[in-house]
Amino acid sequence: MTNDVSVAVGEAMRLMRRGLALGLVLAVVFGYAAYLWSARQAPEYESEATVLAASSTADFRSFGVSPVVAPPIDVSAYQVASRSDSVAAAAQAALGESDQPPARLRSDYRVEAQDDGMSALLTIIGRAGSPERAANVANAVADALVAWDVERATRSVVQVVAALEQQIGSLTEQIRSLQALGDSSRQGEIDGLIALRAQQQQSLNVARAMSASAIGRLQVIQEAVVDPTPVAPRPLVNALLAALAGIVVAYGIVILRSALNTRISEVAEVESLSGAPVLAEFQRLAKPTRRFPREAASYLRTGVLFATADASPRVIMVTSGRSGEGKSAVALNMAESFARNDYRTLLVDADLRQPVLFQEYGLRRGQASELLDFLRDPDGPHMVARVPLGGRQRLDIVPSFQVSTQAAEILGRGFAACVSRWGQDYDVIVIDSPPVLAVADALTIAPSCTGTVLAVSMRKADRRPLRATLDLLERMGVRLLGIAATMVPEPQMRGSGGYGYGYGAPPQQEQAQPSRPEARVSVRSTSTRRG
Repeated sequence: MTNDVSVAVGEAMRLMRRGLALGLVLAVVFGYAAYLWSARQAPEYESEATVLAASSTADFRSFGVSPVVAPPIDVSAYQVASRSDSVAAAAQAALGESDQPPARLRSDYRVEAQDDGMSALLTIIGRAGSPERAANVANAVADALVAWDVERATRSVVQVVAALEQQIGSLTEQIRSLQALGDSSRQGEIDGLIALRAQQQQSLNVARAMSASAIGRLQVIQEAVVDPTPVAPRPLVNALLAALAGIVVAYGIVILRSALNTRISEVAEVESLSGAPVLAEFQRLAKPTRRFPREAASYLRTGVLFATADASPRVIMVTSGRSGEGKSAVALNMAESFARNDYRTLLVDADLRQPVLFQEYGLRRGQASELLDFLRDPDGPHMVARVPLGGRQRLDIVPSFQVSTQAAEILGRGFAACVSRWGQDYDVIVIDSPPVLAVADALTIAPSCTGTVLAVSMRKADRRPLRATLDLLERMGVRLLGIAATMVPEPQMRGSGGYGYGYGAPPQQEQAQPSRPEARVSVRSTSTRRG
């Protein structure tokens, strides 16, 4: 969990650094452009009218009056009504703009609601190019909404009035028809119709009175006033928002590029992704060579010693995710560094797919037994190549000469026994193994080893294969001691001397060492311990 957190923080910090310059540039450009654009816009003004929507009305029955009251509705219904064509058209008529469509006025105001359960407040906000028009629009819409609410209260009464008027008209026609007959025997019927018409007329008068006294639930409690302060444009605010948008766009571009580009450009990123320490950094040299400066190899040796302090002997496998990452160079330089420090060291070329160590040391068939000989008979008397390193120091090598297409099966049958035999004669056994993602040979060897050093070339480092390599090693239970970064560009080197960490020897002194030591061959049994 701690490694996951450190990796995430490390990636976030690198992302922040990569997007900082672009973010500042886009922030300045976006902010300046937004400021200029806003400063050229025409000013706009706002004004507010407040309408109270009451949930209850006063009781007038004690005064002998029963006014018609609009039925209660939700405040959201008033918001919808305020945007309706009827309210907008009434407001336009009040403004003297009846020739305009209602949609034209709706773009000049908005309605906000606040409801506390007992009553609600409707805030009508007019917006226009002049403060006077903004106030007029807000007041016109507020008055039109109040009138709509009163009309809603009288709508049912108006229907009753129309029905009574129709009935009275019908009774009047009947009375006239009967009177025109001149039949005195029907005078009683005429009198009844006249009495009924009188009752209906009385009801009509009551209905008309009720219609005149209709009460709505809306009331304007604050009319809009002229406010000379413009609400838009706001150049400074818009510039700040645009600058923020520029920063977001910049980091969006960086994140997109990072998602599309899986290449690793810094050694620190390798360390964060792997969660393992970088034991050494080997600089990219001008000429192709497997010989690295001794100081960098010394840091690698020291890191391996600390990581395997409780192991005896130390069996160190050197591998990589893909081919061409410098694993063989890391293996031979680390082995020579151990040998120069008086550790009895054996370098084993276990890359049966593409052996190279025999070429590096100038070995030929017949001069030394190859790894296949050891695998067939671990206890037999085999020859190892002894390479002088100066003074009394020497490095023993088990080379491989021929390529094998069944390397994984061959290594699985006899490699553990070979390591057991070699462990009786050597303090350190360095094994150059094939790449992990290419073949399964390294995973076959790994259980016999104390730990693994992973070589990663910064020239071809990529997050996807690196993660695949690390996941595979973790699933197989391989102990990863650390990372050996190869082909590191000089500006990325973290040592003051240019190699590894700390002070390195000057390059001209390092190049003075022989590029290919002359090998001497000795014959002995691997089961006999050297003094």
